Amino acid sequence: MGGLGHVALTSLTIGGPTPGAEAWPGVQVWTDQPARSCMASQYAGWAINPPGFFAMGSGPLRAKARVETELFGKLGYAEQARRGVLVLEGRTLPTDDVAKWVAGKAGVAVDALIFAIAPTASLSAGIQIAARVLETGLHKMDTIGFDVKRVVSAFGVCRRVHRGDLRGFGDSFDK
Repeated sequence: MGGLGHVALTSLTIGGPTPGAEAWPGVQVWTDQPARSCMASQYAGWAINPPGFFAMGSGPLRAKARVETELFGKLGYAEQARRGVLVLEGRTLPTDDVAKWVAGKAGVAVDALIFAIAPTASLSAGIQIAARVLETGLHKMDTIGFDVKRVVSAFGVCRRVHRGDLRGFGDSFDK
């Protein structure tokens, strides 16, 4: 979230305070800068696709690179930075050539990049996906034409999901 939001682990009770209610691990997310923290950083909207490699990129480096020209045009937001962090959703570690490609697109030195990579089936990605509870809502708003810059504060809670690559997205509320 580019330092503009907060994520905390929490416990969620499903079924209310009744016998048989289950506690689930979850996350709570909040920000007073939702367009910037969610859409300009957290959203995995940058296709990292040099020849022979593919991953989706999220993180604050997106606001420096601004390769998603339509989105960043709507947000009217850019960052100036000498370094950058990018989270890659994929199973393959980036090579030196991938790092050069990303650095070139972002206008930073290769040795100024930090990559974090997590397969969608991993525990860390399951937590990361759940922590996108605000970002997915804002993305939907943007998709239907709502100006997400009008949202001044946001809060969300989501159960942590970990069931495999495909079930990590959207299929998260069944046991």
